[in-house]
Amino acid sequence: VYQWSASLEHRLTSYWSASIDYLGSHTIHNQQFVDLNAPALPQGNLANVSLQDPRRFPAWGQWLTWVNWGYSNYNSSTFSVRNREWRGLTLLSSFMWAKNLSSSISPIANDRNNFDYRQWDLWRGKAALTPDRRFVTAFSYRLPFGKGQKYGMSGAWDAVLGGWILSGITEFSTGVPQTVMDLDNSGTGNGNQHANRIAGCDVNNAPRDRFQWFNTTCFAAPAFGT
Repeated sequence: VYQWSASLEHRLTSYWSASIDYLGSHTIHNQQFVDLNAPALPQGNLANVSLQDPRRFPAWGQWLTWVNWGYSNYNSSTFSVRNREWRGLTLLSSFMWAKNLSSSISPIANDRNNFDYRQWDLWRGKAALTPDRRFVTAFSYRLPFGKGQKYGMSGAWDAVLGGWILSGITEFSTGVPQTVMDLDNSGTGNGNQHANRIAGCDVNNAPRDRFQWFNTTCFAAPAFGT
């Protein structure tokens, strides 16, 4: 894992400050799950042969194993505003933009997708575990009741109402990337395939409800043997 970062912070007032942070990383030799005996696509001279004939070792079936071919590239920037306690309020608010490209689209980043060892990173793209944008605000507010506070109290009143702190965390985030899949039509018996994206079709033209969040007519089954 190679990692690098940079930060810039500026004090706005005696209580408030802002910062911009950048973080990047590059990982190599991630574990990738492949079939080392995957058959070639049924094209050309191999179009009309059995499934076993296009394999490197026709007498054997799948050779499923882990190899350290995978990689990923992560970059993010964060803008934050924070303060020391100001009139009882302490605040930390951050907005982050991030992009994580990986040789695998698996939710655990380095697991399974395309099994063909010849084109093991054919499905490289945005990893299905990193949101593009995230906003988080954490706060605490010391209520102005009790001994030494704006609304001073003593005795039983102070014991019951004094010293309370209200706090919370609020988060807004985009979702993670999702991949549109189709059943295997490759003629190799190696799992699922990517669906074809239809050029010029607006994928966002959908009701965006729980039945259809994106325009499903923008995707089609790939041709056999691809």
